[in-house]
Amino acid sequence: MTNPLDAHNGKRRCKQCGEIKPLEDFVRDQHSRGGYRPRCALCEIKNRTEDKRDRRERHKARTTRARHARKFDIAIDELEDHYGWTLDAIEAAIICCYINGCPPSDDGETCGQPVRNLDDVTVDIIDPTQPPFWGVNTRVICATCNRKKGRRSVLQRQIEEAERQAIARRKVAPRQLNLFEGFVSEEGR
Repeated sequence: MTNPLDAHNGKRRCKQCGEIKPLEDFVRDQHSRGGYRPRCALCEIKNRTEDKRDRRERHKARTTRARHARKFDIAIDELEDHYGWTLDAIEAAIICCYINGCPPSDDGETCGQPVRNLDDVTVDIIDPTQPPFWGVNTRVICATCNRKKGRRSVLQRQIEEAERQAIARRKVAPRQLNLFEGFVSEEGR
């Protein structure tokens, strides 16, 4: 078996990108064969950033599940087994919302805008009076839409919105006083 360093005289092939690069482009590692890591420094950085993002998304899914378990006073195992809150399902929904943005809805419940960072992604319980079954009574939306909705169910929000609109229709705009009319009416007396 030939040493990868001998074949290229001070150069090495990166295992990830396949390019032959000078040894200065590789990270030194006394435990690796030949004293350098098998991937070039650029590929190492790329892998680290991807791994870091994956860890952040998994951490977000884990903390979201734990927070909701405390909120509903349910054990995490029960939340996963009975209600379907698996880490993979939560992580997939978080990634989908992060990449595609807040999902738009026909009733104006959510905005449909892009999400700026992972901290803006939240899990919404659609109807807080019902059990939190994953995918049935939950959705992943942006934090702004979740705060706007609050702890009210969709039906409660629609009723409140209808009441606000009815009150707005009943109110008549106050009559504006025309200064000239007031002056004329004073003269006419």
